[in-house]
Amino acid sequence: MRSKKVAAILWAATFSVSGGFPAARSFPRFVDDVIVLVRSSDRPVSQRDGGVRIIPIPQGISLADALAIGVGALPDDVDQVLLYDGEEPSADALEVLDGVGDGWCVALADMTETVKIVDAGLVTGTLDRDTVLRVRTPQAATRAALAAVIADAGFSFSAMPSRAARLGIPVTTVR
Repeated sequence: MRSKKVAAILWAATFSVSGGFPAARSFPRFVDDVIVLVRSSDRPVSQRDGGVRIIPIPQGISLADALAIGVGALPDDVDQVLLYDGEEPSADALEVLDGVGDGWCVALADMTETVKIVDAGLVTGTLDRDTVLRVRTPQAATRAALAAVIADAGFSFSAMPSRAARLGIPVTTVR
């Protein structure tokens, strides 16, 4: 039985919310609170949709600022936060949470695509797929680790684990 309180934040800025939030409605039972962040032009007021808190985010706001709004809306007793980026979850949330420890955990998958290295419009090489992994969703962090990364600002969703590591926050991985 889990002793830590878990919340989930879904950054839904990349897709239309007119059809509802099927992914948000299917969160695991151990998630105590779900927040969906949407662009304010999609939904003008905060509301609940099937137990999910929908929070409008102003147009043009950075990911760090949007996540700060989401974290600020969490109950004070939340210990760990699952982070979803609007893509269909492809990692086991419980496995990712179990890897958090005192920091951050990111789920990774093998790279199946070929990635070329380009310089001035010319292909100069190919990355070895054995040395490159894809980030999957969700990621998970302690509330304190997430707050530290947000305070550092200026990142993309998939870059958050690297930012955490640069701040000295332990980052573990699961596959």
